[in-house]
Amino acid sequence: CRRLARDWGMRYVGGGRVAGSNMILTAPDVVVHEVRCEVLPQPLGRPRRGVVAAELSVEGRTLGVVGCHLGLDTDSRALEVQRVVEIAGGLAGPVVVAGDLNEPSRGPSWARLAAAGFRDPGSDSWRTFPADRPRKRIDALLVRGNVTVLWHGNPGARRQLLADASDHLPVGACLEL
Repeated sequence: CRRLARDWGMRYVGGGRVAGSNMILTAPDVVVHEVRCEVLPQPLGRPRRGVVAAELSVEGRTLGVVGCHLGLDTDSRALEVQRVVEIAGGLAGPVVVAGDLNEPSRGPSWARLAAAGFRDPGSDSWRTFPADRPRKRIDALLVRGNVTVLWHGNPGARRQLLADASDHLPVGACLEL
């Protein structure tokens, strides 16, 4: 994680194996106040899932960031998204939740996050899975609090480059605090 951050000219904040393979990186000048990492329990034989969260200051303004990867099992996902909401609730300032929710945007995890005050500035027109032929949006970047989303969706890289990097397309956003 640290080498990847260094190679990208960024700062490793937290995550990796201790967060179910989720990670937060920032620009070098972002102040880090607190980091939380948690692996979410999964049924035997299922891939690792988890949450990473950080309370940051960007140009003197506080921002909470949560990265998550929820499981494939619907019942487990309900418990996992509840844990994401709890972790996000402990962060100051506006909060961003980003991650693979493993269900379409009309699913119960999205609804639970909306009930917790998170809004979805995205559109189902930016489908994220599978990367080589995206048919559905199961990856989210949701915001709560006093934050303006200037753009959301395609991060601007070539589609083939994005598809080569992962089985999901990324969700990019530009936020104004």
